[in-house]
Amino acid sequence: MRRCSGFLSRRTPTVLGLSLAALVAGACGDATTDPGGGGPRPVAHVAVLPSAAQLLPGETLQLRAVARAADDSELTGRTVGWQSFNTSVASVSATGLLTAMSSGNAVVRATIEGVSANVTVQVAKVNAVPAVSSVSPDVVETTTPVAVLTVAGTGFAVGAVILWDGTPRPAEYIGPTELRLVLGPSDLRVPGTRTLAVRNPAPGGGTSGTVSLTIAVGVSSVVVTPTELTLSVGQSATLEAKALDANGMELLGRTFTFTSSSPGAVTVNANGVVTARNVGPAIITAASGGRSADVSVTVVAPVQFVWVTPNPAAVLLGSSTQLTARTFTAGMVEVMGRTVTWSSANTDIATVDATGRVVGVAKGATRIRAESEGVVAWVDLEVRQWTSVSTLALRGFTETLVWPDVGTTTYVDSQGNTH
Repeated sequence: MRRCSGFLSRRTPTVLGLSLAALVAGACGDATTDPGGGGPRPVAHVAVLPSAAQLLPGETLQLRAVARAADDSELTGRTVGWQSFNTSVASVSATGLLTAMSSGNAVVRATIEGVSANVTVQVAKVNAVPAVSSVSPDVVETTTPVAVLTVAGTGFAVGAVILWDGTPRPAEYIGPTELRLVLGPSDLRVPGTRTLAVRNPAPGGGTSGTVSLTIAVGVSSVVVTPTELTLSVGQSATLEAKALDANGMELLGRTFTFTSSSPGAVTVNANGVVTARNVGPAIITAASGGRSADVSVTVVAPVQFVWVTPNPAAVLLGSSTQLTARTFTAGMVEVMGRTVTWSSANTDIATVDATGRVVGVAKGATRIRAESEGVVAWVDLEVRQWTSVSTLALRGFTETLVWPDVGTTTYVDSQGNTH
């Protein structure tokens, strides 16, 4: 132990001498040295202050290492060595100045005379300002019960929210390029345009630009015409589909999906063109906006033969006569309800209506055409002219005697009988 001279006298009373000796020892003794005279006191443990650090990239913090003896007294004047085990996240200088480099975790160690202590450093990630590129779907109808929107972009952070017309909404974080938002009926009740943006939380963060979502008037019902079809194999027909709102008004520009319950019998394309493939029934469904309508289609065997009576036929000038067409499938099986189209080869001689009734227009001959499903039958028709000659007394009656110019003489009595 070092001695201090000139402070104590050997003649000092014992009790006072002991007290002053203790004071002198406290004033003159060195806490960094061993009281037994063996040199500096050994370092028992080291503490780093602060014991943990949380920084943002670019921030600095001065660390301090404290050495303590076994009795927990502080030992000063000792040399400290500093080391970072992840310099890409945090670096430390020889003086203990800590610098945050990038987000992540790092361990920094202080060593004094072989005794070490660690401090954990967390460098927080600075969230970027996000950017949005699209929302899918970008059109939702008012009748949609629940809509799940996918917002695409870049720089999305965990904890990001979606601003629905400026109001924050919780978003499902899928990844840095994708968020999802669920909308309910109350969100979709009013048609119009809505905006969506993404906001990243601090640190950093910010708000993106906006993308638009269109809420369109929903389809309340779908109507298709005709509602029933009967087709022969090989025939086609086009369906007309309309989407209506709740007031029964047509919603223009809507797209439809057409499907067949039996593609082997009936097929339908994207434009609603139905084609009969094989004999049998099928249901064609037209759908739009979650609503649909059905059309019943029956495919029958095609017409193979058309038989028209009478054939040949004759009609008086200015008069009419009825032609009848019958349709048959293979094996001469008569089928009813098939459409027959009538036409005249020379309408200056005779005309024919849609029911097959022929009217004589001028004396002469022509042909009448009956067609069903591409099968044609012809009828030879002659238009004859009647000639009035005189009034004769016949069987006590006065009648007008007429005969056709083909030579057969007939007359009609006052009772309406033909003779």
